[in-house]
Amino acid sequence: MVLTCSTLNCNGIRMARRRGLIPWMGGTSPDILCLQEVRAWPDQVSSDLLSPHGHQSTWATARSQAFSGVTTYSKFAPDKVVKESGLSWADEEGRFLRTEIGDLVVVNLYLPSGWGGETRLEAKYAYMDHLESYFHGLWKEGKPTLICGDFNVSYAGEDVFDPEECEARPAGFLPEERRWMSKIFDQGWTDVVRAQNPDVAGLFSYWDHQEGVHIGKARDTGRGMRLDYILASSEMADRLQSAWIETEPLLSDHAPVTAIFDDVTD
Repeated sequence: MVLTCSTLNCNGIRMARRRGLIPWMGGTSPDILCLQEVRAWPDQVSSDLLSPHGHQSTWATARSQAFSGVTTYSKFAPDKVVKESGLSWADEEGRFLRTEIGDLVVVNLYLPSGWGGETRLEAKYAYMDHLESYFHGLWKEGKPTLICGDFNVSYAGEDVFDPEECEARPAGFLPEERRWMSKIFDQGWTDVVRAQNPDVAGLFSYWDHQEGVHIGKARDTGRGMRLDYILASSEMADRLQSAWIETEPLLSDHAPVTAIFDDVTD
C-alpha cells in the first residue's frame, strides 16, 4: 500500500484545531500524523481531537499542561508504543514518542529550542548527544523507520532566510547544532524533503512571529527557517514517492511536512 506521513509543530493543538487542523487532516488524509508542542493532555481536548477521521491517537504529555507534548495519530492500531527515549528530564517534558505498526517504526520528536539562556542551550545539546546514540541504535535495528518532528535546527544555508543573521541568534543555526545534524545524516538517514528538492532554497517550515502578529503576515516577510523534518531509513528512502512542505492553510507558525512512500505492506 501507499503510506502518507505528515509532521507538524502545531503550537498548541487546541489553537490548531481552531485554525482548521481537522479539515486539513481530512484533505491531506495522512495515514500517520506526528504533532509536536501540543500543550495539552488528552482529557483537556474535545473528542474530535482524540480520533479525527478515524485515526487513533497516542499522547506523550509533559508534566505541565501548557508545555511541550507530542501526539501521534495513526489509521492503524499500534502494535507497540514507547513514550521514553531514556533521558529522564526530556521524557518528563513530553518530547518523544515511538510507535510501531507491524515492521514500521515511527518516532515523533520535539527537540528543545535552546532559547532562554545558556542552561536551555546546554540542555538541548545534552538531548542531541543522547539522540545521536539513540538514532544509531535505531538504525542498527534495521527496520523500516521514519523519524518525524521539530528538530529546532536548520541544517544548511538554503534552509534559512539569512545565514549570517541566523547564525548570530542564540540557537537554531549554530555551528554545533549543524554539525550534529551532519552526524545524523552520516549514520545514513535521508532528509526526504531535501532528497526530493536538492537544489531548492526557501523550503521553510517555520516563520517567526511576534505576539499579536498574524502568522500569515510573518510568512509574507519571507523570514523563514526549515526546522521540521521527516528522516527515513534506507528502506523507506528507497520507497519515497514525494515529499513537500505545505504552507497553506495557516495551522501554526510551522507548516506541515508530508511524505508519501510506495509499497509499504500491512
